Amino acid sequence: MAVLLTITSYPPAIGGAQLHTHAFARELAASEPVGVMYHWNTNRVDWLLGTTLHAPTRPADDAPVVTYDGIPTHQLILPPESRAALRSWVHLYRVLQSQAIDHISAAILREMEAHIAALMPAPPTIVHNVRVGREGLTFAAQKFARRRDIPFVLTTNHHHTWRGWFYRDYLRAYRAADAVIAHTEYERRELARLGVDETRLHVLGVGPILAPTADGADFRARMGIAPDAPLLLYLGQKYAYKRFDLLARAMETVWAKVPNAVALFIGPRTPYSRQFFARLHDPRIIEIDIVDLQTKTNALAACDVLVMPSAKESFGGVYVEAWTLGKPVIGGDAPALSEIIREGESGFTVGADADLLAARLLTLIGDPALREAMGRAGQAFARQYTWDRLGAQLKAIYDRVRGSSA
Repeated sequence: MAVLLTITSYPPAIGGAQLHTHAFARELAASEPVGVMYHWNTNRVDWLLGTTLHAPTRPADDAPVVTYDGIPTHQLILPPESRAALRSWVHLYRVLQSQAIDHISAAILREMEAHIAALMPAPPTIVHNVRVGREGLTFAAQKFARRRDIPFVLTTNHHHTWRGWFYRDYLRAYRAADAVIAHTEYERRELARLGVDETRLHVLGVGPILAPTADGADFRARMGIAPDAPLLLYLGQKYAYKRFDLLARAMETVWAKVPNAVALFIGPRTPYSRQFFARLHDPRIIEIDIVDLQTKTNALAACDVLVMPSAKESFGGVYVEAWTLGKPVIGGDAPALSEIIREGESGFTVGADADLLAARLLTLIGDPALREAMGRAGQAFARQYTWDRLGAQLKAIYDRVRGSSA
């Protein structure tokens, strides 16, 4: 078996889907040939323009295949003539979406076909697309698989909006895939309700991305955070839907009773987050951009509570990371999180209510025994999401879909 993975954004770009795809690639590469094709390796959010008209350009000395952490990768970059031909279709995307996707995916497919032999000397026997951003690469990967008569697997990474004009083409891709990988039973049920063949649906989940060791005391010392200061950590991309601002708003209530509490925000900045934090000047709010894996791991070890009250999640690997280190979590009201976070046992969930978040934070700050109990419960849950186990489950899905298509 030889696996071609495709994803819009790939490490060193930071994001759950990116990091988890790389972790799966490493598990697969231990026994199978694996190659990855992607558009970006930096953090961006211009999903349509950034993969077409405003995509990166290729330097004259750029190598067609670059090995990243042991995995051979190829960056898909459209040549100038393809961008020129797509200009009108990109501008018409919101009006003629399906037709625009067909043209965009055809251009991406030409690049895939032109470079696949350099990336993977052994012809791929399965194509697995991880959905991130708009549809061009997903449909290009599907067309690639159909041309070669090999299975097409799709990981949805879908948040809880499922219907509407800008989702119908993804639903078309889900229904046509040979296997669809969801992260939770909630997502599997929703996909089945929307017409995806239940026999093609699989639930997998993701594991923690952590350094082998963790030193919370060192992190606090480096950041100037007192050993006894309650540390409330937001860790994730700073999109508005992640509701990182909810933690900042809740801190006024927290400080009224616990004035030495610190709110720490770590993760890739966005235009929204830059504007938001520019208005805040309290030294008890610390905001930093992307950090390396060791720093991230140390921050999780240093915190008292992980706080990510997101409105949209397909799984939320950061909660598993916090639990692996024995920390309680507070998540948002995204439907999938009710399946991941056991309310009152491994953490709490809140909506867009800063007062409720503040109350939950004060409960956890004031009750070390509860924090410890929730951390232990979370650790028990996290044990089922080890990468060796998840990798074996993914290979079993591949074997099944290859057998059914033979």
